[in-house]
Amino acid sequence: MIEDRLKETLDRVAGAGPDEAGGFDRFLRHRRASRSRRLAGATALVLVAALVSAVAVPRLLSDSAQPRLYVTGAAGPERWLRAPLVAVAPLQGFEVKVPAGWEASATWKGIELRPASPDLRRHLAGPVQLVTGFLDESFNPAPNAGKDGTYQDLGGREVLPGALTRRPEGYLSYGSFPGDNRWFRTDLQAGPWRTTQWHISWPYRCQPGVPCPAMLALRTLKVVYQVDADAAAEVDGLAGRLLRTARPIANAVRGQAHAPRPDCVDGRSMVLRRETDDSLVSGPYSTVAHFWWWARTTANLVPCTVRGPLGVELLRESGRRLEVQGNGLAVTSVAVLPEAMAAPTEPGRMELRLKWFNWCDFGGPTWMRWIGAPGPGTAPVTAPRCIDRSKPSRLMVDDIRR
Repeated sequence: MIEDRLKETLDRVAGAGPDEAGGFDRFLRHRRASRSRRLAGATALVLVAALVSAVAVPRLLSDSAQPRLYVTGAAGPERWLRAPLVAVAPLQGFEVKVPAGWEASATWKGIELRPASPDLRRHLAGPVQLVTGFLDESFNPAPNAGKDGTYQDLGGREVLPGALTRRPEGYLSYGSFPGDNRWFRTDLQAGPWRTTQWHISWPYRCQPGVPCPAMLALRTLKVVYQVDADAAAEVDGLAGRLLRTARPIANAVRGQAHAPRPDCVDGRSMVLRRETDDSLVSGPYSTVAHFWWWARTTANLVPCTVRGPLGVELLRESGRRLEVQGNGLAVTSVAVLPEAMAAPTEPGRMELRLKWFNWCDFGGPTWMRWIGAPGPGTAPVTAPRCIDRSKPSRLMVDDIRR
């Protein structure tokens, strides 16, 4: 029958296609190659179009047999896909096959999985998470990962954010998968639930020409889950399989292009903080008033752009804007994380400092309003001293360390 012959042909062509797990690498190679080629003329264009048309349908049918889950880094509604499938997470630098019997959903920091079977699902306190993390040299399964000359090694003098240096809790163990792929694992029992965090080394690779803090070499790929004793063996098997078979892509491969970055989100991919001289300096009445913004990466080391506006507006007590040059100043694209360095010994941080000077109007209290997250921010502020009445008062960027 013609239907049988057509199905046989499509199956043969689809089966001859490349493995789905290498899709992201193939996309990058194709993009580079396509830029360097030139079409010889109209005849060549027609021939190429015909060939593409001939191959496109089988390739799409092959993709439909092995669906993909793309992780973009943006928060969105929960959507579960039934495996088998390929999860592609360029921001986290991994690609992995999810086996049958499980469902997967994208999150801002990676993927989460749950059993397709409701009976098995009740043995888990929540979804299994496959995400990136950080372990310092004391626990990292590859403590020498940053010693290959591509990172700014400061001999341990980096001042790491506190969120990155917490000591792991529970029973600690080390081991390796085939191929000497070393792992580190913690198990913490609390009532019926065992909480497991299972890490392998997954260094973050900065793009060529970008200074790369040594701490980024200590990034890990980890599986995190809470399971009871009845399902522990099965979920442990899934976790080990994910870590054994995950492939590095994008920012986990030296010299490879990075994926487009989403904006940083406070409390997720960054922690944002702001202060004035009033809260930081005793005796704040000085010739210059400063306003600081700080942003640091979080323990998942998810790349993002610190995008404003971040700034300040100076006001009278009535709410009317002060006559200050640059009043309402805000900075938009500020820095990128986790590569930013406020100082050579402060990786994963950026600092924005504004300054206000020469206020010669003594018409009453001065107030300020923070422009940008987090939350509302109108408060009294101590004005700087008058320096020269013949010159205007100004608000300007003093420094951006990134």
